[in-house]
Amino acid sequence: MQRRLYFLFPSRSQANRVIEELRQAGIDPSRLHTVAWDRHTRERSRRSLRQTLRDREHQLERWIWNGNLLLFFCALALLLLFAYNDATGWALVMLALMTASFVAGLLATVLPNAHLDNFVEALNHGDVLLMVDVPKRQVSQIGQRVHHHHPEASVGGVGWTVGRI
Repeated sequence: MQRRLYFLFPSRSQANRVIEELRQAGIDPSRLHTVAWDRHTRERSRRSLRQTLRDREHQLERWIWNGNLLLFFCALALLLLFAYNDATGWALVMLALMTASFVAGLLATVLPNAHLDNFVEALNHGDVLLMVDVPKRQVSQIGQRVHHHHPEASVGGVGWTVGRI
């Protein structure tokens, strides 16, 4: 699993300079994504439209979370049914399933969690969002590099992303 770093820039030219520096540093261009809205028409730039419409990680997270809730409550209903019918073995299986679902929900809360939704207001004001997908071990290095060379960049957070490394 990779991490996605989010950086906000006041202008496209500043974001483009950082993109070029990251490419020269060896970051694959397919790992760099930008989102920018035109200040006057409030339309998304053509380059960012695909990324905005397909925030796959956010959709995946939502499906997993909802599926986990559904599993938990189905197991709870079956637990009550089996406990009422004195089927102790099945009740224990449902209890174990509920425990696993609860632990999975707890683990989901410790994942870094930043999404495009967090940046809508900044994008409405004309900022440019740069997203960089990197392995977990490079998060600090890339973050420090961008912040050190470009103090105008606002660090927008870290999220997780699914994909190849």
